[in-house]
Amino acid sequence: MKVAAGEMNKSIAIDLEISERTVEVHRSQVMKKLKVRTLAQLVNLKLQSELTQP
Repeated sequence: MKVAAGEMNKSIAIDLEISERTVEVHRSQVMKKLKVRTLAQLVNLKLQSELTQP
């Protein structure tokens, strides 16, 4: 997950060939659905999920 890896919106947009605003909207929607407020919380959630998967 590029967002949880700390990549900037602009870099993600270029890689996916979409607008930076689209990345911002998607990031916001993901964070809202996962009920996290900060990037640090999102990264922590990702790390926890990786530890619990076989």
